[in-house]
Amino acid sequence: MDEQTIKRDLIRVCHLMYERSYVVSSDGNVSVRLDDGRILATPTMTCKGRMTEDLIAITDLEGRALNDRKASSELAMQASLKATLDCATAFATTDFRTDLVAFQIPTLIIHGTGDKTVPIDATARRAAAGIPGSILREYDGAPHGLLASHKNDILADIMNFLRNGRDLEQYAPSLAAATRDEAAGPVPGVL
Repeated sequence: MDEQTIKRDLIRVCHLMYERSYVVSSDGNVSVRLDDGRILATPTMTCKGRMTEDLIAITDLEGRALNDRKASSELAMQASLKATLDCATAFATTDFRTDLVAFQIPTLIIHGTGDKTVPIDATARRAAAGIPGSILREYDGAPHGLLASHKNDILADIMNFLRNGRDLEQYAPSLAAATRDEAAGPVPGVL
């Protein structure tokens, strides 16, 4: 397959992932290794739904840029097919349900009801049911990439949880003090 066809296919994959809500905006990385050892990759901070051929980053096998685009930092996290399949198998088959009752700290679970990557019924709702006293905050219709699509809502929910959380003083005294005082400004490390 020639490089131009590979670029068109890479763009098509990006657009399909975005249209089907598998990614939000600039989430994730799509890349292809060419026969000559170069890698075509999605650039950092670029919406998958707006990808065009001229935006594709090109790197060598060490991740060094070969054009004026910076490849996503996620490129370095890509693994072999076997490692990827082993990881997916572990995610899908490891049963953590018995561990949930051991949670001894206030727990806030935030999840989108439209998440097709990690469906809410199989994950967040089950976790919330298994963690004593946990709070589940569902974002109606929200996809997998909540930090990109609902950043302000998440920040507000976390701050509300911290301000009203049971036993926060015991687990995080500095956060408890900062969240009690509205005039204190942003809580260090939260933003």
